[in-house]
Amino acid sequence: MQALLERYQKLGSPRLGFIPDWGATMTQMPRSLFKRYEQRGISPELITAIDAYWNSKHGNGAALDDEQARQFADVVELAGRHGAEDIAVELAVNSTGLFGHGLVEEWVEILPWVVHTHGKFYEIDEQGEEPSVPIREILDAYIRNGYSSTISSEWEGFHWNNWENAFDVIARQQALMRDAAEKSGSRMITDVTEARALKNW
Repeated sequence: MQALLERYQKLGSPRLGFIPDWGATMTQMPRSLFKRYEQRGISPELITAIDAYWNSKHGNGAALDDEQARQFADVVELAGRHGAEDIAVELAVNSTGLFGHGLVEEWVEILPWVVHTHGKFYEIDEQGEEPSVPIREILDAYIRNGYSSTISSEWEGFHWNNWENAFDVIARQQALMRDAAEKSGSRMITDVTEARALKNW
């Protein structure tokens, strides 16, 4: 990342840049995933143990390659202790590969070189919030640091959530983003004509 940032700064091309994924900045593992695990008959003790393990690694920022490999092995071993060897790799991929421990402020350094954003999210609760991804905090950082490019809604919860309508979930996430932007003194442009005019597309 640092090497790429230095290269982008040196070249100064508007056609080069980062495309962050909000799944790298989580606050917890998605509760909807745990609901699906329960439906599949995975023991509550193992679910609690996986959740506790993920939380024990939180607050340290993004894990580097060696540390991520260690965490992967830890989760495989944890699943084995609970008699779940058959899904150990799946649990390890989900808990150590999909749900990042990055801090919101870590985006700030690269924001001038961000050309698009994958607005990854997993669930929207009854209050209209995303409990696993700090969308409001992320957008506030984006706005305070002058981000004015595109964000795509990326609902990753579809991998396991088969009880909600995808269009409804995405509509709720976009409503959350619009509200968050307004409360941070900006707005989300959703009109295609206006967006194209502003971006000169």
